[in-house]
Amino acid sequence: MVKIKKVKNLFNVKFVKDASFTIRSHFTAGISGLLINTVIGNHLGVGNLGIINQGLSIYMILALLSNFRIQTSAQKHTSQHSDNDGLIKGIFSNAIVARSLSSCVVVFSFFY
Repeated sequence: MVKIKKVKNLFNVKFVKDASFTIRSHFTAGISGLLINTVIGNHLGVGNLGIINQGLSIYMILALLSNFRIQTSAQKHTSQHSDNDGLIKGIFSNAIVARSLSSCVVVFSFFY
C-alpha cells in the first residue's frame, strides 16, 4: 500500500505531470506520422512518399531557421517579468514583428 501511495503522490508533482504529457504527445505524434506515411505509401507509392517527406523536411528546416530562437527568448523574458503586463505586451508584439521579419528574410532568400 505504501508503494501505491508513493506512485500516486509522484503523479501529483507538476514536473511529472508535464513530463508525462510530453511523452504522450511525442508518442501520439510518432504514431500519427507512421500512419500518415503508411497511407501515403500505400495509395501514392514509395516514390511519391519520398517527395512528400523531402518537401516536409525542407518546410521544417525553413521554419526552424526562420525562428532564430525568438520564441525561446520571448518565453524567457515573459516568465522573468510575469508581474508587468505592459512589458509582456511589448515583448509579445516585438516577438511577432521580429519573427515575421526574420521568416520573410529566410523565405525570400530560399526562393532566390
